[in-house]
Amino acid sequence: MSTTKSPRRVLQYGYLIGLLTFRPYSSKYSRKDFTQPQLFACLVLKEFLQLDYRKLSALLRDSPDLAKVIDLEKAPHFTTLQKAADRLLTFRPARRLLDQTIRLAKWQGNLRSKVSLAAIDGTGLETRHASSYYVKRRANTGKYWQRTTYQRFPKAGILCDCRSHLILAAVPGRGPGPDIHHFRAALDQALSHVQIAAGLGLN
Repeated sequence: MSTTKSPRRVLQYGYLIGLLTFRPYSSKYSRKDFTQPQLFACLVLKEFLQLDYRKLSALLRDSPDLAKVIDLEKAPHFTTLQKAADRLLTFRPARRLLDQTIRLAKWQGNLRSKVSLAAIDGTGLETRHASSYYVKRRANTGKYWQRTTYQRFPKAGILCDCRSHLILAAVPGRGPGPDIHHFRAALDQALSHVQIAAGLGLN
């Protein structure tokens, strides 16, 4: 979306979505160093800048003005960010985050209630840090673990608005398999938020 081009804007937008979705803390016994919305905003920034957890922690530590955008008094340790990702980005919280993002986009006028053209496709994801390309390149070294190939992998059906490029639905699954398995669920999910005049399925 055009409103989130800079790291500062990405952080602000992620923080707002987090505030609309999460309670400040997961339980009354939680440590009060960071709120859940703050940690989610940090994770959004991590993906935007394509950083690992250590580099994100270092960036926030070295950029106090950036940390102030979401009222961080100190930078989270990289293990704190990693644990937050494991907790906040599971299926149900992620679905709620997407729903709130769509509602906010509609309220801001970045997404129309009737989408003139939507596109849907399935995509496979890497299961580990080592890509399948890397595994194949290293296959001749004689090391067994580098000969490993992935028979099953994470897969998702993604439906988006072609005008704004905003994701309207994301249906997780496992591959390999035909994309048609995701399409009905993704369409139903998107139609709970917007009307769709025409759809394009990619193959």
